[in-house]
Amino acid sequence: MKTRIALMILPILSILTAPVMASDYNRNDQRIDRIEHRLDRQKWRIKQGVRSGELSRHETKRLRKQHRRIVKMKHRFLHDGYLNRHERRKLERKLNAASDRIYRLKHNNKQRNYRYGGYYRHHS
Repeated sequence: MKTRIALMILPILSILTAPVMASDYNRNDQRIDRIEHRLDRQKWRIKQGVRSGELSRHETKRLRKQHRRIVKMKHRFLHDGYLNRHERRKLERKLNAASDRIYRLKHNNKQRNYRYGGYYRHHS
């Protein structure tokens, strides 16, 4: 009798918990999309810094290397298809640090200039 009741309740519980689980996965997708958007935005900021001359060759190389490390970390964390709280926080800290670094290097009054076909840094 008890097993029969348990077997009848089990499908009802699974139907009731399905929307909760689906919303959790939807929230995870939104978090992943937000991280992707930040990565794209930072990549654009680096590219814009190169075009405007705000970033030197060495600064650009270091920023791109940092960007690649963050992307690799994201892929490693998403290997199981889910981004847990600790992984998300670590990625956000790395993205915050990268954003601060991009800002600092773009506003450090060092510019790259081309003169006689050469590459040099000009301190303003």
